[in-house]
Amino acid sequence: MTNDETTIIEPERRVCLLLSGGLDSSVLAAWLVHQGFEVSPVFVKFGQSNMKLEATAAKEVWKRIQEWQEIDPVTEVQTIDLLGWRRSVPDWMSMGSLPRNPLLVLSAVPHARDKGCRWIAVGCTA
Repeated sequence: MTNDETTIIEPERRVCLLLSGGLDSSVLAAWLVHQGFEVSPVFVKFGQSNMKLEATAAKEVWKRIQEWQEIDPVTEVQTIDLLGWRRSVPDWMSMGSLPRNPLLVLSAVPHARDKGCRWIAVGCTA
């Protein structure tokens, strides 16, 4: 969307995207934008071993998508910090296991509500 276009995005077209900067979430971000969705990207810090690299990649991917699609106004990737919670989880619960994705999506609900998003999208291996 460019400055000279006055397009109002309906709530059905607003989506909160969990963006890690990896292949699946990056392709999903590009596809959603190309399909006309207003994307509000978030990066979740939950103690992953490559957290800094992922955060940098997510921001760079989003910057390039916005340039490619000429999105205006430019938006930033927001960060959700779950590090405090992660420290309280017993060692037996791996964040790489099945409970991870529902937890990450649940953590994005307040952001999605704040931004008026009807959907929360997550890549298949997020």
